[in-house]
Amino acid sequence: MGLDLAACAFEPWVADFVTASNRLSGIGRAATASEIAAHRGFFARRRVGAGNVVLLRAHLSGPDGRSAVEERPDASTLCGIDELLAADLSPWQLYAAFRDLAPFMHANGRCARALWMSRRLAEGALPQVERLPPEWAREPRSWRRAASALRARRN
Repeated sequence: MGLDLAACAFEPWVADFVTASNRLSGIGRAATASEIAAHRGFFARRRVGAGNVVLLRAHLSGPDGRSAVEERPDASTLCGIDELLAADLSPWQLYAAFRDLAPFMHANGRCARALWMSRRLAEGALPQVERLPPEWAREPRSWRRAASALRARRN
């Protein structure tokens, strides 16, 4: 039996995940209620689309905890996000490809980490947030190759 995403998304680990993800982006404050709620909704989805990523991004605050400027990607960027999400990529490849696509001016890393966790949850992995993977500090070539291949396919 698979992981119950809706129940899993409302467990305490989500707040820790968002705070840790913020730290990786150089944001030292705790996660805001809006950020946590947005991640809970994001993780509870069985299938994530570009619109869900844009909505998550809209709820991510700036370093000071206040709402960041709303960004609305154009149609080709949304199409690129949907292509990434539809591709048969591992969580790490999806993370790297999204970071490489960088559809937003801010919060690409935090959105990529949310996509990574979302893909892991969809695969049935239990969340392990006590320590975010140290691999996020470096970018292996295999991630770059996956992102480059997707870009080449789009062009």
